[in-house]
Parts: sequence; structure tokens; C-alpha cells
Amino acid sequence: MAQDMSIDDLLQQMTTAAPFLTGVTVSGGESTMQLKFVRQLFAAIKAHPQLSHLTCLIDSNGYLSTNSWRAMLDEFDGAMIDLKAMNNELHQWLTGKGNQRVLDTIRFLDQHNKLTELRFLAIPEITDTPEELSAIQSFIKELRSDFTLKVNAFSNKAVKGEARQWSNLPTERAQDIKELLISS
Repeated sequence: MAQDMSIDDLLQQMTTAAPFLTGVTVSGGESTMQLKFVRQLFAAIKAHPQLSHLTCLIDSNGYLSTNSWRAMLDEFDGAMIDLKAMNNELHQWLTGKGNQRVLDTIRFLDQHNKLTELRFLAIPEITDTPEELSAIQSFIKELRSDFTLKVNAFSNKAVKGEARQWSNLPTERAQDIKELLISS
């Protein structure tokens, strides 16, 4: 259930839990849709004497413009970005949008050492093809920063429409894909 909370309310809850926290991640839906709030929250955390040690991370689909990422570089420590596909048409088919902005975001965050995690959703016979994996592997090799690569195995349990008919990806296959993507 969603709740409306002020930044002061959140800071109070975080202060209580601070001994048990190492960081804060904004997530859920697309967190950058609430960019003004996220910026204010992170600035308040960084300025708070009991919370300033916490890392401030953003979980995003990567569609935020690089100008908006640039405007908040000082307020966050890193971002976790989803890459659905390297092939633009495939990305468009999966998400309804092209992938150029996502790729620009990943490159921008990488250049500023703010790429914390890159996530790839492996869908059998859709995004785990040799062509797609080769393109992703080449893209990853271009990146400089030290980030975590996460390969998520597709599951058709919580999806709608056509995706309910897609096959589930075994977790072992996801691990094999990750090893392939990070190999030289």
C-alpha cells in the first residue's frame, strides 16, 4: 500500500534504523519519475549528521535524460540500470521504446563512475540469442567502471499478455549467460 510521506518523516525513520543501514535505494515503478523528491531526499540524507554515511542509489529503467542525470550527479552515489536489449527494434518490441536513451544513460553513468549495477533480463529465444549476447558483451567491454552485472532469469509467473506464453529461463542458464558476458 502506497503512503505519502514527507522527507522529514523518512529521515526520522532512517535515523531510527541507521545503525542497521548501509544505504538507501529508491525504487519501485520508475523512481526517476519523482526526480525532484529523490534529489531533495538524497540531499537531506547527505546533510544529516546521522545519515550522511549512507550510500544513495537509484534503481532505474535508464530513460532519464543525461542532462537530468548530470544535474543530480552530486546527490547520488550510483544507479542500477536495466538493459532489456541491445538491438533497438527488439528493445522497442519489448518495452515500447527504443534503447538509445538507455544506452546513453549507461555510458554517461559509466563515465562518471556512477554505474553500480547493470541488469539484463534473459528471455529464452528472445534476448538470449547469440547475436544479442554478443552485442551486449561488446557493449560491456566498452565500459570502464567497476559495476555489478546481474542477469535476471525471465519468469512468466507475474507477466501479462503474450509474455505469459514465453518460456522461463532456468537460473543455471542465467549464470552461464553472465559468465559469457563478462568473459574476454
